[in-house]
Amino acid sequence: MKEIVSFSKTLKVLFCEDDKVVRVVIERLLRRFFDDIVIAVDGEDGLAKFKEGKIASDSKPFDIVFTDINMPIMNGIEMLDHIKALDTNISCVILSAHNEVKDFMDAIKLGVDGYILKPIEMNQFLDVLNKVINKIKLEHDNKLFKSDLERLNQNLQLEVDNAVEDMRIKDVILSQNSKMAAMGEMIDSVAHQWMQPISTIGVGLQSLELDIEFGTLDATSVQSKVDNGKLQIEHLTNTIEEFRSFFRPNTNIEQVYLKAIIDSSMILLKDTLIQNNIITKIIGDDEIVTVNSSEFKHIIINIVNNAKDAFKSASIDKKNREIIFEINKKDEKVIFMIKDNAGGIKDDVIKRIFEPYFTTKEINKGSGIGLYMTKQIVDKNNSKISVSNIENGACFKIEIGEVL
Repeated sequence: MKEIVSFSKTLKVLFCEDDKVVRVVIERLLRRFFDDIVIAVDGEDGLAKFKEGKIASDSKPFDIVFTDINMPIMNGIEMLDHIKALDTNISCVILSAHNEVKDFMDAIKLGVDGYILKPIEMNQFLDVLNKVINKIKLEHDNKLFKSDLERLNQNLQLEVDNAVEDMRIKDVILSQNSKMAAMGEMIDSVAHQWMQPISTIGVGLQSLELDIEFGTLDATSVQSKVDNGKLQIEHLTNTIEEFRSFFRPNTNIEQVYLKAIIDSSMILLKDTLIQNNIITKIIGDDEIVTVNSSEFKHIIINIVNNAKDAFKSASIDKKNREIIFEINKKDEKVIFMIKDNAGGIKDDVIKRIFEPYFTTKEINKGSGIGLYMTKQIVDKNNSKISVSNIENGACFKIEIGEVL
């Protein structure tokens, strides 16, 4: 608790409540955990103060919004909807005397982090507060972790120059840093991919509580909620196993279906693809290839992330973003192509794209080792990679040498 309070005291909170008496009581409770609290008397007032805090350059941004639901002028759900449009990552907690299923569903759609019923039961309050603050602390620590990685990458050139005579050591360092850079994004992706199934399980449990309370519980309803819960738990298990296998060191060369490697990579990239409105397709017949599957996932992830950055920098319409994985067999080789419609690569860039430390991104937004390491991994797997421009985009072509 001391550690939680120590961290929470650094956070800024917006508290919105229209009832004066309730507002005073809850504010007194929140003051035990937060020093910087901004008070709003209704949804419209809360939205205005959130905007003021976001615009003011000398003001610390809000970390958490606590709000009632039923308020005059603008209710809490409407206010949170507007706030989420301004800051999708803001943590939100609802404090309400109403426990209607519709309110729960609206809160879940908004990605609310906690729902506390009035009158406040202290154990529930502390449990929700603990989860929200730990989530913010994890995001804070992750930003520090990424910052450390960026500082490491800035010094990496000097380290490699000093170790230029030993190419094996240099490649190990580059590979490790590429893996660590991907890890930061993967941690975010795990959190996002788990949020929906966890929320679904929570709603199912709350629904069971309501059925018990109102005497509407029946065997069919219970079985339905149990089956749905099992599906969500299976999804959570499959997701974490994919991430675990990706980060677990693996030097084995194995015979594996190429589509299985693609599908596994798409699970790891699911959140990135959804956030950037990118649609993926696999065309062509499946083929068995002899590669290190973990390393080959790294190849696909690097190329897809490169395409994602191209879509963003070229401002491609979000409705038309597409990445196609095409599989063909020619003689004794599998020809694996990854195509996008992100506008293609400039002529002065495409001929240097696999060089170490070559990047077109802004300072601190790219180290230039992603595609270089991709080529090293492709070469290591007895394959060959090339890139060319096609209509409306780019095509990375990988010729996989050992096939069945």
